[in-house]
Amino acid sequence: MIQQIARGDVVWASMDPTNGREQAKHRPWLVLSEPALHRARGLLIAVPLTHTDRGWSTHVKLASRDSATTVAMCEQVKSMSIDRVTRVDPAPHALAQVDQVHQILALLTGGR
Repeated sequence: MIQQIARGDVVWASMDPTNGREQAKHRPWLVLSEPALHRARGLLIAVPLTHTDRGWSTHVKLASRDSATTVAMCEQVKSMSIDRVTRVDPAPHALAQVDQVHQILALLTGGR
């Protein structure tokens, strides 16, 4: 692990090889899981980020410091090994926005 990874951080990782409509290439991912999972299992839970805003109800627009449009693709949630992580950008988005991603995931998975 390159450093401590926290909920709300953006990590860069590649999921290649992919299958079907999974997100490919080296890209940023918004971390949704807590460090206890990362330490205990060497895994993190994240959603991929994109600059393409398709206006889908499963996407959450995130305000970032560089003013570029960033969209979290909640329907593409994934667990990954921390060994895939090549870079960590500490919490560039407000935790309230990370909470919005959690709310969409709760709807997608039948949670409350």
